[in-house]
Amino acid sequence: MGRIYLSVTSTFIGRFCNTRYSNHGITIVEDKIYVLVHQPKRIKVYENQIGFRFIRDIELNGTNWPNDIIYSNKSRNVYISDYEKSCIWVMTTTTGEHRLTKWLDNVTEPNTLSLTREGHLLILRQGDLVNHLETYTLNATLIRRLQLSEKIRDPRHVVQTSNGNFIISHKLNSLSPLSWVISQLTNDARIIKSVIPRNESERLSYPGHLTLDTDSDRLFVADYYNYRVIMFDSTDLSWRQVVVSKEKNGIEFPHRLVYDASKRHLFVAQHANVSVYEIN
Repeated sequence: MGRIYLSVTSTFIGRFCNTRYSNHGITIVEDKIYVLVHQPKRIKVYENQIGFRFIRDIELNGTNWPNDIIYSNKSRNVYISDYEKSCIWVMTTTTGEHRLTKWLDNVTEPNTLSLTREGHLLILRQGDLVNHLETYTLNATLIRRLQLSEKIRDPRHVVQTSNGNFIISHKLNSLSPLSWVISQLTNDARIIKSVIPRNESERLSYPGHLTLDTDSDRLFVADYYNYRVIMFDSTDLSWRQVVVSKEKNGIEFPHRLVYDASKRHLFVAQHANVSVYEIN
């Protein structure tokens, strides 16, 4: 007998960070929310509580194309990928200066960032011919470089599950315009399975950021051009349900996601704002 899942409900909590340009990243920094705004290049800081009061702007001077942001509670630093400058920046959060320095240089086409289950930094590098996953210690020492299968094109984001496998959003190496998928990889980057839509309503369109609720084996996927966030089972990638959508919630172009398990809050960074939903 297969696993039985109860549906979840998403309750709108609030909306903040209204911008004219894309919100390229979002991360939770202890009791604050850091939103990476692409233009002008800055981080907007908000309280992580109802109301989401704006605190301050942090200018990202020296960056060229800041593309993603992640916080490590081990180092208490924020890491930012810079696609055009081929580097990873680091910024401490323990002082009021928020000084930005280069953490890792000569990283060709760093796309998105995440953390491994051990707390190391995982960098998805997107190339024209070859795509890589690279794992670094928080002291910027390379632990492992994995070349992704040639079946994987245009990888968007990757997360690591509690059992050590990876889940990645990407396009299959196919000429079909409808070949966007979510795939599960072994810890040495071999493809275990890819999500195959059962019908037209389950077809993905440019799926981007992923975020995990490891306590409940839930995977949230930003289905960008379909204007929705989908929940999957992270253990076998089975489809569970749409949790947020344009029809029900008015979202458009969900770009980045982060899930706060302590509050059951799902943050959805869109082009124009960040909206927050309680997941029950």
